[in-house]
Amino acid sequence: MPLTPQQRLARIMAGARERKGWSPRELAARSGVPRSTIQRLESGEIVTTPNPSVLAILAPHLDVPLADLYIAAGIQQPTELPSFTPYLRSRYRDLPTEAQAELEQSFRSVLNKYGYDSTNGATGPLPGQDEVE
Repeated sequence: MPLTPQQRLARIMAGARERKGWSPRELAARSGVPRSTIQRLESGEIVTTPNPSVLAILAPHLDVPLADLYIAAGIQQPTELPSFTPYLRSRYRDLPTEAQAELEQSFRSVLNKYGYDSTNGATGPLPGQDEVE
């Protein structure tokens, strides 16, 4: 019988935590996620889709890719990439606000220099255009 999303997530999380040699209490202390939440996730008791932000907090502590937790939990992931500005803010969130603003301005300058209109619906390279042989 196939596992439910809750059971898949429970197995991944408990296995990752146990490989680190941590108790649920230690994972809670390290991550800031309540121990009761961790225990409910690991037991499969949460019958609704888990809060994605909780999984995002736990993933780096468990050394599990966030995408793996999302897939196990049945959380739909976007199939397209974000626009560049939100990507920059997310990827370089530890930079000072001024540095983030400089990156965004530099990117806009490059777009303007080459006449690229990001509002025209362009979504990136066509299939095969960005693969390296």
